[in-house]
Amino acid sequence: MALLTLLRALGIGFLWIAFAEGVLAVLFWRFEIGGVGPFAFAAVATGMLAGAMYLSGQVARERTGLREALLFALLWWTLTPLVAGLPFVLQGMHPGAAYFEAASALTTSGAWLSDSAARSSESGMLWRALLQWGGGLVSVAFAAAVFVQPIFVGIETVPPRFMRREEASYFQSLGRALRFLMPAYVILSISAFIMLLMADASPLESATSALSVVASGGFFPLGAEDTPVRPLLAGLLLPFILFSGASFVIVASGRESWRARVGDKETAAYVTVIVIVATILSVFSGIYSAPDVGRNLFNAASLMSTNGVTLGEINNLPIALVAVVIGGSAISTAGGLKILRWLVIFRRVREELRRLVMPRAVFGKAVIEHELGVWMHFIIFTFVLGALVLILTSGGHSFELAVCAAAGVLSNAGPVLQLASETTDGYAIFENPILRAALVGGMILGRIEAVVALALINRGFWRS
Repeated sequence: MALLTLLRALGIGFLWIAFAEGVLAVLFWRFEIGGVGPFAFAAVATGMLAGAMYLSGQVARERTGLREALLFALLWWTLTPLVAGLPFVLQGMHPGAAYFEAASALTTSGAWLSDSAARSSESGMLWRALLQWGGGLVSVAFAAAVFVQPIFVGIETVPPRFMRREEASYFQSLGRALRFLMPAYVILSISAFIMLLMADASPLESATSALSVVASGGFFPLGAEDTPVRPLLAGLLLPFILFSGASFVIVASGRESWRARVGDKETAAYVTVIVIVATILSVFSGIYSAPDVGRNLFNAASLMSTNGVTLGEINNLPIALVAVVIGGSAISTAGGLKILRWLVIFRRVREELRRLVMPRAVFGKAVIEHELGVWMHFIIFTFVLGALVLILTSGGHSFELAVCAAAGVLSNAGPVLQLASETTDGYAIFENPILRAALVGGMILGRIEAVVALALINRGFWRS
């Protein structure tokens, strides 16, 4: 086990947190925004810890395999919120609540304890959005370099150029993925920021929305219900919401992958399901005017990409939650089960139905390799979702609220909690520390993938 290499990699991640805290401290000082002291102190403290970890890991350069890569993913999502939540603690927030907020941001869940409190300060808004942006980039890099393996998704996808070679380290693949994906990620963020500014959104709203939307974080202001700014901003955000749930390998490849895009069944399925969900929402609303159809299209895209923010009233809660659970593309910032796995599942269902109708027929296509991994992920995801609902309802909460919360955290689409008929300002309604710990566990599990979590608790995996 390359433990020193893991320590060094975590140190690099913590250095990014320290750098982000330092940049915000300078910006807050320059524009006279509150929070300079807490962010400056957090940057120094986190930087010292990160530097010590990095230097300790420099003594050895060990080759890392799949075990180290999966363990690093688990450690990243569980330990990084400790340092990312430090500015919240220094501003007076309870350490447990600070960890919850930081984990919610880094996993791009957007499951804030209080939506109004999350938007109450400029420093809090920017820090949450920046954590979402960084967490989204790390998520898509992990997906592209590690989780896109056929043993996890059950099917061969568009092969990224940075996929690990036999002689290389998984950490090297992760670094190549970050370098390959970051330009497109940054360009999308800057484009969203400029477009929102041009639409007369404030710099704070534009920055927060632009950082969050590409990460499928769902943390962006859309204005009041009765003002014209809301539909305008929704229309501007829609393309970026769609991109957040699409394959970033296809987006980042540009012209190089035009052949891959033509044959990319995952993206085609992603767009098709969005149209289907939007159509169903329109049918149940019974209103087919252009503004309402556009609103339903926005809602469908937001749910499928697990941004989770919706406009107006959703008349069919089950369809909305199913869309969130389906999720986006495998190599995207979206959560959920992912489109690729659903393609494998429905292909198997189709084959079994054909065999049932024509039991003596011989079909030409071979059995899907690594299909077991998909079914294991589906079973674990379903089991954890049910367990979360049971835990939350046992805490005295309604079934509808529990289902929305469980689907929201496990699919990293926290804002869907607002779809419950029970009025709530956020996840602070779950006051029991055990319930909050379960919710944080759901967010982290949604990011490290259920089948990966199963491997991490398997003794045979560590002995191999």
